[in-house]
Amino acid sequence: MKTSRTLYRSAVRVALGVALILSLPLVAMLITDDVVWSCLVRVWAWERLRQAQGQVRVAALNQELGWSRKRLVARFREQLGLPPKAVGRLLRFEHARRLAGTMSWGELAFTCGFADQPHLISEFRAFTGQTPETFLRDSAAAAA
Repeated sequence: MKTSRTLYRSAVRVALGVALILSLPLVAMLITDDVVWSCLVRVWAWERLRQAQGQVRVAALNQELGWSRKRLVARFREQLGLPPKAVGRLLRFEHARRLAGTMSWGELAFTCGFADQPHLISEFRAFTGQTPETFLRDSAAAAA
């Protein structure tokens, strides 16, 4: 027999699925518990960033959620330790890292949502301390 906590978690997962498929405002009408709603919104925002591989503007998240920028930043810092912009930046970099070597650096920058190739190179240096070319070469050498 499922405990009430397990049922509660299952209900939150179902609500999150509905929110991701339909829309968050529709789910808002169904959920009256503020704690559940706040948790659901944070998970929804994380999933939105993750699915878009970091290519969602924080202003767009604010608008979709109906939260202020300050509130969204505070909730992200509370749960993840980083503001949403930094999370998006990290997700965008991770996407670029996975695709590195499969296309030209310019195409990679465009595909992953960077402004241009120098922006991509700057982000690689910020996260790895290396240029993308050096990072790719060192990763290949370490795998061999």
